[in-house]
Amino acid sequence: MRNKVQAFLATILALTMFFLTTMSVCASDVQLVKETTTYTVRNGDNLSKLAKIKLGDSSRWKDIYEWNKDVIKDVNLIYPGTKLVFQEAIPLKRIGVLGGTFDPIHNQHVAVAAAVYRELACDEVWLMPNGVPPHKQDRKIASGKDRIAMIEYAIADYPYMKVCTYQVDQGGLSYVGQDFEQFNKMYPNTDFYFVIGADNAYTIDKWLYFDLLIQNCNIAVAGREVQGQEKTLAEQIAYLNSTYDLNIVSLQFQSEPVSSTLVRDKLKNGEDVSEYINQNELNYIKANGLYDTVPDNVIPFPSEPSGANEALPNAG
Repeated sequence: MRNKVQAFLATILALTMFFLTTMSVCASDVQLVKETTTYTVRNGDNLSKLAKIKLGDSSRWKDIYEWNKDVIKDVNLIYPGTKLVFQEAIPLKRIGVLGGTFDPIHNQHVAVAAAVYRELACDEVWLMPNGVPPHKQDRKIASGKDRIAMIEYAIADYPYMKVCTYQVDQGGLSYVGQDFEQFNKMYPNTDFYFVIGADNAYTIDKWLYFDLLIQNCNIAVAGREVQGQEKTLAEQIAYLNSTYDLNIVSLQFQSEPVSSTLVRDKLKNGEDVSEYINQNELNYIKANGLYDTVPDNVIPFPSEPSGANEALPNAG
């Protein structure tokens, strides 16, 4: 009996040492970056939460306060939009989000997503089809189900690209400021980069919920110079950065001038579109009768609800 007890105790001791060793290894895997980084406070943030996310230890909120006591007036209340400095931090997962109607998605959409992955060092790139984009209620559009399927075919060879169905699933008008506020609640250990087209750089600060957008994600601009503007694209980005204390980045990649409208027109006219979309996506389009004329599975956007007439476009 005594031998059995000793054996049992020895087993317990061995298991305890194993778990302690495993825990210490896991803890050592969390590497702090010993360089100064900045963070924009988001809705719902507090110092304990940020210490947990950024430093791996909620009790280190005092360190964050010491680094930022010139801008933190009350340790119990930090305001969204406040810029905090971290002298060390755990790298967050980085996700680029490319929004658009994707009606249909074409190879330049995919090329931009690939550039986002490369240039912004993202872990993933999400392609997020609009639910009801406020600026495109005047025409019919392929259903959310069909647009999601086309995206899946288009990105099948890119394991780091994902379809984000959030806006389609939510239904109603799509406002990215509100969306990213939710994303940060759902994925607190993530740094989001929202990618907009060059033309949107001239209107983004007029978008509904622009304040929520810049509080909850970083902004990246993709595209060429926009004709007819008083400022160059670089000047406009500099203006936004200085006016709103942002750090908008511009992608170096220059996409070709291809539009979904061009692809739809060619499909309607029976022309070859193999240089714009891959064969699997084309097979899906033909099998489901998309873009012939006005097929049954192409639906009109609902009328805009009262009070939402100030809505401006998001990306794409």
